[in-house]
Amino acid sequence: MVMIKDNEGIERYSLSDKEFRFAERIRRKINNDDSQMLGVFYGAVGSGKSLKAQHIGFAIDPTLNNSVVCFTKDEFIHAVLNNQKKVIIADEGISMFFSRAAMTKDARVMMELMDQIRQQNLCLFICVPKLLSIDWLVLESLNFVAYVWESRKLEGKKKLTVKGNTAYYLGGGSNNHKMKLIQYLKIKRRNPIKSIRRPIPTFTVPGGRIGEGYKPAWYPVNETDYKNKKNSVLDKYRNKPGQEEGNKKVKRQPAPETLFFKKTIQEFSINNPHLNNIEVGKMFNVSASYISKLKKK
Repeated sequence: MVMIKDNEGIERYSLSDKEFRFAERIRRKINNDDSQMLGVFYGAVGSGKSLKAQHIGFAIDPTLNNSVVCFTKDEFIHAVLNNQKKVIIADEGISMFFSRAAMTKDARVMMELMDQIRQQNLCLFICVPKLLSIDWLVLESLNFVAYVWESRKLEGKKKLTVKGNTAYYLGGGSNNHKMKLIQYLKIKRRNPIKSIRRPIPTFTVPGGRIGEGYKPAWYPVNETDYKNKKNSVLDKYRNKPGQEEGNKKVKRQPAPETLFFKKTIQEFSINNPHLNNIEVGKMFNVSASYISKLKKK
């Protein structure tokens, strides 16, 4: 175990050796390798995924603060455009920005932001309850997925809650644990009763005990400000539920005549030959005929 100290040199929490090496690898990647890192922490509400993302994020970037913990699209865009070689956390309230419906609507914005993330050498962590709620454009770009869960443990006569148990599925390499997990979840979504074994993660770490006699969890960002910020955004979403996109007829907007947008669609079509013009058009909010013209060029 490796103890992580705060900016005043006080030991606050620990990471397993594997988690610490993982965090160090990300830190070197964004600081020295002129690259970016994208990861998702997913799990049930209250499982500890947001805190886990903050703990890993602080080990990578000790300047982590509430300004880069984002709950709205505007906060996220501002953080991406105004930071370099930093960790940015897109928390649960922003999950709808990365959903399939939102990505279809805001595909151009997201494609430009993803390009900006690469240029700024940023490390982006997204926290969501369900992995497959994220649009495939983001899923495809992920470097890793971390499944976080809560468990119960009997210690003597006391029942303890353990939060932040984490299984890491790294992408790339011959095994590509990330893609194996995504394929597994897709199969279970289509057929929940199908008997199929969850893929083995790259590595797993236990969480922290919660209860009497144990230290409360330490937040790298200001805990009070963080919780107030989170609750205010989530309350807004609860009080004003959005309409289902499927119930509305979406009017196609004229395609923007920008070289960046055309090039993005052309490259995307070449890399995904299994998608037809109609499917690609829906993702970028343009007509199938426009996609056909770009392919011919």
